[in-house]
Amino acid sequence: MDSALLRVEPKQTRPTIDKVITALTEQGVTHFTATGYCFGGRYCFDLAFENVVDVVAVSHPSLLKTPEDLEVYN
Repeated sequence: MDSALLRVEPKQTRPTIDKVITALTEQGVTHFTATGYCFGGRYCFDLAFENVVDVVAVSHPSLLKTPEDLEVYN
């Protein structure tokens, strides 16, 4: 695994994502999309699993457990 990924964990990055979503929701935004590449792909899937976003687009998502994470969509 890339050493950069080992230094960054969801507990460090997810709060920032949640703050942005909360702020936009308070301003009246009701629909969200998310795009992610590699490390960001995991967050896109998490936001989709939690029904926070309506649409995601990912490329080369990392940190997914296959097939377990993808079976959520079956």
